[in-house]
Amino acid sequence: MSTAFAYALPRMHARMAERADERARKRLAAVDDFGHFVQLAARGGFGPWLKNLGTTSGVHAVEYALREAYRARLGELAGWLSRRWRPAVEWLALAPDLPVLAELLQQGRRAEWMALDPRWSRLPTEPGKLRQALLEHWPELEPFGDDRLAEAWFERARMLLPPLNKRSARMLEALLQAHLELADADRLIKLFRRESAAPVRVFAWTGLERLDFEFLRGHLVRRRLQMREAA
Repeated sequence: MSTAFAYALPRMHARMAERADERARKRLAAVDDFGHFVQLAARGGFGPWLKNLGTTSGVHAVEYALREAYRARLGELAGWLSRRWRPAVEWLALAPDLPVLAELLQQGRRAEWMALDPRWSRLPTEPGKLRQALLEHWPELEPFGDDRLAEAWFERARMLLPPLNKRSARMLEALLQAHLELADADRLIKLFRRESAAPVRVFAWTGLERLDFEFLRGHLVRRRLQMREAA
């Protein structure tokens, strides 16, 4: 195994052993109450995701806390890798925010949770100024319109990958796409466990992290909105 991944992969395998399986997810999906869902999920493999949420957290707090947890998990993984791989992993953290960024750039509407998030609250809300602020750290955005953020994100994601053989490069590009169009969990698990190329295993794992983010976000936001409507 490459020394670039020798430190990371055993830790990722330990995380995989702690990850909630499909049966646990189905049990959670059957829980209608927001607070009960949070409590059961925290005991059922999602504890690190939910450490900043409680049974009465509002919907905007949910959106922000889950993003913070997702970024922290990717940041931790990046820290396990050699320096040349860190930017590519850290860049993945932006993917869940692309739809709300696109809405802000195109329509001038900022999602309310963004006011809680220092990553976005410091940036201008006026679309033209926001685009200029983004370009300072994301020059690949320049040729893409505001309705093509996903393409611009993917272009930078590809550029941040270290040199790879053709097979691994092709597989990693597909795994990057899985952060925009969510992939099948079973396929990602199989790649993580069986693939010989360590970079592919790492990015298969990031795809699973992306699925976990969307699983929690979907269930928690829906239940919290139902509570608000019932009140």
